[in-house]
Amino acid sequence: MAQQTNQYNLPRRISNTVKRKIRKQCGFGCVVCGFGITQYEHIIPEWHEARKHNPKNMALLCGSCHDKVTRGIFSKDKIRDALRSPKCLENGYTSDIFDIGKSTPTVKIGNTVWEDVPIILQIEDIPILEIRRSRENKGTFEISALFCDDNGEEIFKITNNIWEGNITNWDIETIGQTITIRKNLRKIALEITIDPNNGIIAINKLHMNFRGATIFGDQKNGFYAKASDESQISIGSGGGVKSFDIGVLVLKDSVAMGIVSKITKHRS
Repeated sequence: MAQQTNQYNLPRRISNTVKRKIRKQCGFGCVVCGFGITQYEHIIPEWHEARKHNPKNMALLCGSCHDKVTRGIFSKDKIRDALRSPKCLENGYTSDIFDIGKSTPTVKIGNTVWEDVPIILQIEDIPILEIRRSRENKGTFEISALFCDDNGEEIFKITNNIWEGNITNWDIETIGQTITIRKNLRKIALEITIDPNNGIIAINKLHMNFRGATIFGDQKNGFYAKASDESQISIGSGGGVKSFDIGVLVLKDSVAMGIVSKITKHRS
């Protein structure tokens, strides 16, 4: 299939380098509202009159704001003004909402599988990744999580399905159902895919430190958790945890897998 070009032979496709520049200058989200699921917009000139993809004349817009520009509800001047002071740079983060669905989701970390485990990972007294039934929207599930990089700096968090990505990240890219956070061009700190139609939460790549603990997961090596005293647990390809209250608990001097709460309680 031939690539679409304009009258100046400029293709629709934007290079990855230019896309990264646009994402960074916009704070990784819509310049108007700050939502993180976005499209690339030529402001002035529009694509059909542009001679190149110039980041200075381009912005990220969410689907709603992009539609308003297309319909003439938002002016190009409004988008240009927003680009001078992007919403995400004002807030310090880009944000959007996950839909987890109504079926109990299966969680995958790398190539390991976690089923019927409300708290997938906990470090000391802090749940790092948990899945709960929503108290407000009955019949649906919610995810909450805290992700750091390998230096212990927070890069991404989820609170009851609402996610936030820090603008201090080197790059945050959303393609389809997947969010990828990079520390540099070739180093992925976190890659997460949410597929509500098939009930899958996939953490394809994770490498983080938190309170001295190291957590790692990818498609090749599986999953491991290591405490500050070097004790660790690893789960190889195809392995996983099923039907426990806590999947992995990391303390300062130990790591345990498959925890049943001492106090019997109804799972929320």
